[in-house]
Amino acid sequence: MALLATHAVAAGLKEARIYAAALREQILHQVTGHGLDAGKGGEHLWMDATMAGARFGPPGS
Repeated sequence: MALLATHAVAAGLKEARIYAAALREQILHQVTGHGLDAGKGGEHLWMDATMAGARFGPPGS
């Protein structure tokens, strides 16, 4: 996460975040680097509720 933060600041970004798609590609889970699955305390977003997810489309499309 520190590497992301370093490069984000250099690019002028204040709060860069990494999200990983769940197996069924319907939910995005924020990668926090905490907990057993590295997602403790992170946000969970519906894939189609994000600009990138809406462009990605549902599985099989």
